[in-house]
Amino acid sequence: MKKLVAIMIALALTTAIFAVSFDYSGELRTRAAMYNDSSERDGGHIDSRFQLRMDSELHSDLQLGVLFEVGDVVWGNGDGTISGGSVNIKTNELYLDYAIKAIDAKLRFGRQYWADHASLVLDDNFNGIMLSKEDLFGFKTDLGYIKGVEDSLNAKDDYNVFLANLEKNIFGLMAMYGKNQLNRAANFTLMPYLTLELNDLSLDATFFVDYQTERGTEDKIGFGTSLKGGVKIDNANIGFDILYASEEGLTVISPYYMSGLYLWGYGACHDGVGIHWDSDYATGSGLSYLSWVGKAEINISEPLQAFSAIGTVLQDMEYMGVEYNGGVRYQLIPELFRASLFGAVSVPEAGADYNYLLGVNGTVNF
Repeated sequence: MKKLVAIMIALALTTAIFAVSFDYSGELRTRAAMYNDSSERDGGHIDSRFQLRMDSELHSDLQLGVLFEVGDVVWGNGDGTISGGSVNIKTNELYLDYAIKAIDAKLRFGRQYWADHASLVLDDNFNGIMLSKEDLFGFKTDLGYIKGVEDSLNAKDDYNVFLANLEKNIFGLMAMYGKNQLNRAANFTLMPYLTLELNDLSLDATFFVDYQTERGTEDKIGFGTSLKGGVKIDNANIGFDILYASEEGLTVISPYYMSGLYLWGYGACHDGVGIHWDSDYATGSGLSYLSWVGKAEINISEPLQAFSAIGTVLQDMEYMGVEYNGGVRYQLIPELFRASLFGAVSVPEAGADYNYLLGVNGTVNF
């Protein structure tokens, strides 16, 4: 009887899915990297990941969004072993968009994606609610609630975050309040930002002030800035990235700040080899953080681009090291299949070990 009920439920779900029309898109990525760790031990790995997005208009006022991820599968490890087959399937996004016509706004609830302007605080999927309005007193506005941690179900020991983001023309402002009821800690973050473009010149400036409280300790204030800029010269784009945070740092949720470095940050071709990187500008280190990066990208031909960067990092104004990286990117099938070859070398402070990275990335977007 139980088997019959299970079969009937499976058939009902299958019928419901095929009764709804979906738009599909996705990405398949395989990458390989050779590198050493902070103790100069050599190693490397290959991994693969598949993401599938499904979007459906259930009603003119109601849309469904789902993003599944298969993997990440590390070849020869865990699910990637010869006999392994139970590959983890994750639900990265699962939400409904409801159009509130009375106020010309959209309400998104469920597991969804959102990022702050510079990806300094949040650039990830989360469970929560987001109210978006294209014109609120002239501002494009997002108002959100994030369930950070649901601890004991029957106790006030959760972590909740509330945010507001307003944009108009070249200006923007994000405000975020987080409350951790377990340890009676809270933070209030203000993050104004400015984006300028003039002919072939661009400048993006983000500033933050972070007020932090915790039971049994004195209140703290962290502050800092991210400055990005660039100029286009013929077929080349030359740019810079500066990130500074005071010793109290910034309260982060799940950041994804990209400075152009691989071993000291999240690299565009590989974000999992940051030997010297763990959001070092975040609260808790007790050290100020400063990074300077210069970078360039050259369009050699229609399908081929070359890129490189050099950057240095200081903590408490003490030199920590410098990184050199570069690579090439080739469109094997335009707008569908691209491959990248990249490498990086990190030279830490005097007396420390050298670190290196050499990798390749093949990605299909459809």
